Amino acid sequence: MIPSFSLGIDEDIYGHENDYLITPKPALREKSTRVPKVSRFSKSPYIERVVDINANLTSQDRGLWRFMIQRNDPVEHMFNFTDFFCLREDMQTLKINHNQSTSVIDTWAIILNDNEKYKVDESPMRLFCTIGCVSISMTYPLFEENMDEMLNRFNRTKLETMDMVFFPIIAYEHFYMISYNIKNPAYEIIDNTARDEDPKICYGNKPKILHSHFIKYLKAKGHMYLDIAVVVTGHLSPSVNCGVSISWQGHVGLFCT
Repeated sequence: MIPSFSLGIDEDIYGHENDYLITPKPALREKSTRVPKVSRFSKSPYIERVVDINANLTSQDRGLWRFMIQRNDPVEHMFNFTDFFCLREDMQTLKINHNQSTSVIDTWAIILNDNEKYKVDESPMRLFCTIGCVSISMTYPLFEENMDEMLNRFNRTKLETMDMVFFPIIAYEHFYMISYNIKNPAYEIIDNTARDEDPKICYGNKPKILHSHFIKYLKAKGHMYLDIAVVVTGHLSPSVNCGVSISWQGHVGLFCT
């Protein structure tokens, strides 16, 4: 009987080398990995999912803001999430009277998506897309790839579990947002600048391209969505220039404060 471990013997009792003897190695079994889920006892209906733009900043908020805009190493990673990162030079655009970097918008979107795992089951499931999901020159295959990546990044493989989807848009250094209600088909443009003109004149082709791609994406995933007219709303005062407002049915947030 050959033991499963080496006895340290180079020769057998007859003086012959045991070249034909091989010590078997234990079989390695690859363990399956499972994405951890937050238990229902870790969720709370009291988790703050609303950012009040009119509320005063706390001392902790101001301390964090001062830390982010410090003049230190510009390529320092201030935020990391899987393969995404945001540099200090991007965070420094949060200074007053500065144009905000799109990386800051994407950072806040990722934070909001990650926080959705703490919501109670009764609350609507939201998906916050990044700036890169929408581009004038974007083709549908690229849009589809970006959407699949967003869903997989946060382990949301079933589109039917989504209640609302938000797309931040930037045009000429101005941010606005397009929100979609999946459960009760509707979509609207949310802008902090009041506009009386035709949306096609104000916003160009971006909303049209996004709507076309997103409707096609929903149908490709087997989700029927009614094509209804766009509604333009202004939830913020024109004097407030603080990024993208996120609002739907009382759930309000800001990409940047």
